[in-house]
Amino acid sequence: MRRRTFLAGLAGTGLWPMGRAFAGEKPLKVSLVGDAYTGDGWLTGIRITLDDGWKTYWRMPGDSGIPPVFGWNGGSGDGLVEVLFPLPARFRDAAGETVGYHDEVILPVRVKQGEAMPQRLDLDLFFAVCREVCVPVQAKASIELGTAQRDPAGSRLVEQWLARVPVEGDIV
Repeated sequence: MRRRTFLAGLAGTGLWPMGRAFAGEKPLKVSLVGDAYTGDGWLTGIRITLDDGWKTYWRMPGDSGIPPVFGWNGGSGDGLVEVLFPLPARFRDAAGETVGYHDEVILPVRVKQGEAMPQRLDLDLFFAVCREVCVPVQAKASIELGTAQRDPAGSRLVEQWLARVPVEGDIV
């Protein structure tokens, strides 16, 4: 229900453009990459590739951004799926300051092994991309984890982006 209220609010604010959202090709691609087994689960990643001039938002998007909402295998994945966020960039424009990513980002995803989470991981992602106007986007992607067909190049990319995720430190 909150999602419908949120979408209705977008329509009222002008963030949801009337008519076709994109003229021609979408300025983005979404996929799941990497399938490294960690001993108690898998490490995969949500790869978002954006055309020049487009951006998307971090989990805390700033003044006017829209945070991503993740659905996993028809549910929220609570307790079994953890999405990590690499250090974002700051963007300033007439609407204020927002926080997010441009060009490409891979959001590392830790998937715990267990009967409640099958080895096929299906992502249902709601997020926004922006150029001059923000456009809400629904994207879907899937990956088979733990199969004979491996994705070592994707796993290396996920590891590189995982190194950009801030970690808790001790206050000295």
